[in-house]
Amino acid sequence: MRVKDSKFSLFLTLLDGEWFQLSKDSVYQVFIACVQANLHLVLSMSPVGEAFRRRCRMFPSLINCTTIDWYLPWPRQALLDVADRFLSTVEGLDEAAKKSISKLCCDVHMSVEAKSNKFWDELRRKFYVSPKSYLDLIEMYLKLLGEKRGELKEKRDRFKNGLDKMVEVGHVIEQSKKDLDDLAPVLVEKSKATDELLVVVSKDKASAAEVEIVVSREAAEVEVQAREVKAVQADAQKDLDEALPALDAAMSALNSLSKGDITEVKSFAKPPEKVQMTMEAVCILLGHKPDWDSAKKLLGMSDFMEQLVKYDKDNIDPKRIKLLQKYVTKEDFNPTDVGKVSNAAKGLCMWCCAMDTYNRVAKDVEPKKAKLAEGLF
Repeated sequence: MRVKDSKFSLFLTLLDGEWFQLSKDSVYQVFIACVQANLHLVLSMSPVGEAFRRRCRMFPSLINCTTIDWYLPWPRQALLDVADRFLSTVEGLDEAAKKSISKLCCDVHMSVEAKSNKFWDELRRKFYVSPKSYLDLIEMYLKLLGEKRGELKEKRDRFKNGLDKMVEVGHVIEQSKKDLDDLAPVLVEKSKATDELLVVVSKDKASAAEVEIVVSREAAEVEVQAREVKAVQADAQKDLDEALPALDAAMSALNSLSKGDITEVKSFAKPPEKVQMTMEAVCILLGHKPDWDSAKKLLGMSDFMEQLVKYDKDNIDPKRIKLLQKYVTKEDFNPTDVGKVSNAAKGLCMWCCAMDTYNRVAKDVEPKKAKLAEGLF
């Protein structure tokens, strides 16, 4: 479809010299052409010297595709107005001071411009002084003013705090003097009571010397008893250190057993020799007949693991220990060999061996505990 009467169609004809259909692509092409023909960019920056040369080398189009212009220097009144605008936000300065500072900033900037021109005339080297330099001068002054004010405020606060402390110390001294005056009669009375007490102490000193001799003798005896008690305690602890790690390892092994492990042992129709020995030892300690039928019944009890964990190891029947010796004295009755056959039987074997070791150590430790208690009391 051709639209020759619309302004848009006339614009397209004047631009390209031919008619176009009003399609999306043709409209987009015309839009791009218009942008390229009418778009203008202004790039403002203030580097000079090496910084400007580096940017031109990095971006050659800055030279090839642009027109470089320079800002003209601001007149004196503009410099004064800018300085007044920046200084108007500063607190603590009267108008006369602000005017003087504005004039000083303006004079400094214009003097640098004059020296820059003289530098060019004499040495033919250009030193650029832009309005940005003037703004940096004012900002540097404001920053320096803020820093110096902060330093003065810190010194003032430190001085004020020192004065407050001095006044506070003065009040404390006055109060201390008053308290000393009030305590003077009390001190005289206490001094008199002390003199009387010294007389009594001198009389009791001889008795105290006799008591000291008796106490020294008793202390020597107590020290001897303490050494004996310490030796007995160390001996008993040595025996316990032998049994307790094995007991802890056995308890950990029991806690690691699952219902599946127990079911695995129970499922044996004819158990391996080491598994049967282990279960017979468990039956003996729990007071059951040492055979496989009794062991299977024991394994089927819901509280089987609880019986092992809560077993009264301090009061084991000597008859059971005597029967247990038949198993624990065998070379192949140990957790390592039993574990090769069954992991569950390994834990139970550790428990049986730990009960035997604990019972043996307990028999040795009990007399030492009695002796230790005797020594303490």
